[in-house]
Amino acid sequence: MTKQIGAPPPEAATVSVATGETTMAGLNCGSPSSIAWPYLRDGLDTAIAVTDEDSSGAAGDLAALGVSSGPCGAASLAGIRAALTDDRADERRTPLGLGPASILVLLGTEGTAASPHSTTDH
Repeated sequence: MTKQIGAPPPEAATVSVATGETTMAGLNCGSPSSIAWPYLRDGLDTAIAVTDEDSSGAAGDLAALGVSSGPCGAASLAGIRAALTDDRADERRTPLGLGPASILVLLGTEGTAASPHSTTDH
């Protein structure tokens, strides 16, 4: 059984929110898709927000490994780093069942060619 951490209950209403400026333009959406949200909600264990600086740094690290990724594509790496490498990492890993042998699959949704924000300066 997966423990829900931070995910809203199925009956929670969706709302739209104002968004700000970000280099992660492809992720800057203030209104959830009414078609996609039930699938995302029901499969979501946790969520975390990342900064432009963190996603840019992750894109640079991926570039150093030969992976083309813009800020949106690198947000998954930035997110896992934000969630699992600070002073609260152990309390987050335990309910998710993550340990030294765990394998995480990160989805990269954008390469550098799709992003107006260059990450080639890393």
